[in-house]
Amino acid sequence: MKQTIDDGLSNPASVSSDENAVEADFLAGKSAFAVNWLFQYSDSNDATKSQIVGKAAFAPMPVFKAGADAGIKGSSVDGSSSFAIMATTPYPDQTWKFLTYLASNDVQTKYSAEMLPVWQTDFTGDALAKLEGATPTNPVTVPAFLAQFPFANERPTVPYYNEASAALQLAIQNALTGVKSRRMLLMKRLPRGLNLPNNR
Repeated sequence: MKQTIDDGLSNPASVSSDENAVEADFLAGKSAFAVNWLFQYSDSNDATKSQIVGKAAFAPMPVFKAGADAGIKGSSVDGSSSFAIMATTPYPDQTWKFLTYLASNDVQTKYSAEMLPVWQTDFTGDALAKLEGATPTNPVTVPAFLAQFPFANERPTVPYYNEASAALQLAIQNALTGVKSRRMLLMKRLPRGLNLPNNR
C-alpha cells in the first residue's frame, strides 16, 4: 500500500479519504478504480450522481502477482451489519416484528442493489435468477460477489476488536503517511497477547 503511494499509483489524498470521498472521486472520473461497497457501482450508473454512467465495471478484488504465483485466487474482507434490540426497549415485540420484516427475503431482495441478501438460498437455483433480475445492477454485481465470496475473510471475533481495530487503523495510517514504520507502530499499539508474524 505504501509503495503504491510512493510510486504515484495511489492518490496521496487516499490516506485521509473515507468511503464517500472515494466514491466522489470515482464518480467524477478522477480515479481509475476504487475499492468500496456495493452501492458505488449502483451510483456509478445514476446520472444524477455520476459522470461515468455506463463506463464503470465491477469485479472481484485482484491479488498481487506474488499472491497469484502462490496460488491465491483472491482476498477480501467481510463483516456484519447486525440488527439488535436493546434490553431496555419498551416495545420488544414490535421491534422484533420490524426487524423480522427488514430481514425478510422479499425486503432484502428489493434493496439488493445497495446490499445483497443474507439468505444463502437467494444464491442458488431460481432464487439466484430472481436476485440477479431484481435490479439493473445485480446481473453484474451478484456474479462478482459469488466469485469473491470464497476468498472473503471474516473480521476477527475477539473481545478487544474495537481496541485492536483502532490500533491497526492508526498504525497503518502512520505507516502510509511515513510518520513511523508500520512494524514499530503495530508492536507498540496492539493489545497484549496478539502476536504478529515476524515478516509483518
